[in-house]
Amino acid sequence: MRQPRRDAADPRHQMTAAKSPPLHLRIKRMLETLSGGTEQILMNETRKSWVFLTSLHAYKLKKRFRDDLQDLTSLRARLDNALVEVDLNRRLARSMYLGVVKLCEHENKTLNLDGLGRTIDWLVKMKRISANHMLDERITALPNDPEKWGPAVDRLAEILTDFYQTAPRSNLRAEELSILQKNQQDQNETVLFDPLFTAHQARFSAVLTAYNTVFEWFLSQYDTRAAQGWIRDCPEPGPHRIRRLFRPDAGQQRLRTLVRAG
Repeated sequence: MRQPRRDAADPRHQMTAAKSPPLHLRIKRMLETLSGGTEQILMNETRKSWVFLTSLHAYKLKKRFRDDLQDLTSLRARLDNALVEVDLNRRLARSMYLGVVKLCEHENKTLNLDGLGRTIDWLVKMKRISANHMLDERITALPNDPEKWGPAVDRLAEILTDFYQTAPRSNLRAEELSILQKNQQDQNETVLFDPLFTAHQARFSAVLTAYNTVFEWFLSQYDTRAAQGWIRDCPEPGPHRIRRLFRPDAGQQRLRTLVRAG
């Protein structure tokens, strides 16, 4: 009888061979080797991923993660999720998302990208953005000098205005939208109050409290705004959809104000 195929990244499978470091550490070592030992590879952990930063690129490894919304425990599921992420994010950052690459393992257990050996996982490959090109870094560095970062905010408002104008309208009623919004906010809180982000949780708490206050105020206007096309469907990686408030007749100025205020 044919045995079911086992995920090569499954820890149970790895334990049958000689013990080896966790996969994310092996990837870091591989990238250091590929650079000829000339680069220090930075590694960041999120709730669902490991991100590796080289001088030119960023690579994201999806964790074998399962919750109420996603099951990324299989190799195929992680590939599908990675492809969806690239597809959706290329809409606003086409040049930044370079694709999905295979993580391969030789018989001698060494790793390589898109090379020989069996495929044990997949990595999202992106261009790396230097910190001084990050909008939040610019604003943090010069909070009282909007002339330095204001043009970038205005350009962002233009891009988001064009994007939301072409996004499909939501067909949900106010009570349906409020249920969806509340569920998504609960998911946000679950992620943001993960122990990984302890250092930032006072700030998160303040933002979420302000959001909940504003949400109650906007709730009475949901029916009117949905009918006027303010509420748009904007899918993101994963099984859920995000709703955004947008006003077509005053979108750019409104978004510019929101981004500057944020």
